[in-house]
Amino acid sequence: MRDRVREVMDAASVGRAALAERAGLTADTLSKSLKGVRRFPSLDLARAAASGGAASGCRPRWA
Repeated sequence: MRDRVREVMDAASVGRAALAERAGLTADTLSKSLKGVRRFPSLDLARAAASGGAASGCRPRWA
C-alpha cells in the first residue's frame, strides 16, 4: 500500500505534507504510514486516493 500512495503522490506531483493536508491527515501520520511505523487505515487510504486523484485527474489502482 505504501508504494501505491507514493504513486499517487508522484502522479499528483505533491509531497507528503501537501497530500496529508489535502487528505485531512497530519504530515506526521502520513509519514509514519509511508515508513511502515503505522498501518494505513482504509479511511486514510481512501482519503489519500481521492486527494491525489482529484489533483492529478487520475484514480489509482489499489491492490
